[in-house]
Amino acid sequence: DNSGKTWLLKRTMAMHQRLYGPRSNIAMAVAEGGFDYKRALQAGMIIAIPDEIISQWNQERLNLGMPGYTEQDVLWFKRQIGGFQILRGHTGEELMHVVLEAVKTNIFGIVCVDSLSVLLPEADEDKDVGETPKRAGNANLMTDFIRKYTPYTSGLIEPNPTTVIGIMQVRSNADKANANPAMQKYIKDWAVTGAYAVRHGKLVDITIWDGQLLRKTVHGATQIYGKALHWKIEKGKAGCHDNVSGETEFRYD
Repeated sequence: DNSGKTWLLKRTMAMHQRLYGPRSNIAMAVAEGGFDYKRALQAGMIIAIPDEIISQWNQERLNLGMPGYTEQDVLWFKRQIGGFQILRGHTGEELMHVVLEAVKTNIFGIVCVDSLSVLLPEADEDKDVGETPKRAGNANLMTDFIRKYTPYTSGLIEPNPTTVIGIMQVRSNADKANANPAMQKYIKDWAVTGAYAVRHGKLVDITIWDGQLLRKTVHGATQIYGKALHWKIEKGKAGCHDNVSGETEFRYD
């Protein structure tokens, strides 16, 4: 949780724009709140900002006593490299069907899903808060998606270079709590959720977790300006290998 997954996702989309220029075409399936345009710009993406968002930002500036945006500022917010499409769906099945259709069109370089953890299966849509969700509802949803998704990217139908990137949360590892105390230090604190079909269907599986805070001294006062971000490739195919790890800096605004 809060390790920087969404930030890295936006950085990946920004890199795609730089690599492919006007040929870049990106789709973003939003399941976890609205799309954060401000963070997208901070991550380096160049996408056209909707008028209502620009108006909201402009009002925030005016409320702070700052000058409003000029026509030149608005034109700058309207720049875009390649194509960018936001995908939505009311339920998990609906959203993943839209993702599948985006893959089938064979026009997107990457299709991103943020995040797989919060997809709401249709079986739980009408339940009240507090009612027991259907057991394995999310796993069944993802198993069905992988079964339909794989043929379109395997080259069996036609070459399709579309890459789907999904992010999700881990959960506490119950096996560690139940293990022999002497063995607990060798077991991870977390476990990856989701269906087994997803584990087999993934080409690359990366775990990300945060580390120590980054501090600096400014005018004699210590300020936190970011944190260490650790990563490890748990499963590596298509040009990479598993058990490769490292870290980078996740800097705050």
